[in-house]
Amino acid sequence: MDYTTDVHDEVTEWVADNIERWMAEGEDWFKIEMIDDKFLPKDVFEGVGGVKRRRNSVSLREAIGLDNDNGESRASVHPAL
Repeated sequence: MDYTTDVHDEVTEWVADNIERWMAEGEDWFKIEMIDDKFLPKDVFEGVGGVKRRRNSVSLREAIGLDNDNGESRASVHPAL
């Protein structure tokens, strides 16, 4: 976050201008949990639980594909192997 301080105001404005449309469209790519609290408009932040909202948490193993949906390790990260 420290490296992006210069654009925080722009990101906050961009999110405020678009978030209602993103939520209404319900596209698979849109995950409100991935937006940092400080970038959400106050009414949206409170509407999704405020300080108690659940943030997306993914383990490193899941992120790089070492765990499947059952929590079992796969032998390879590459899906074709």
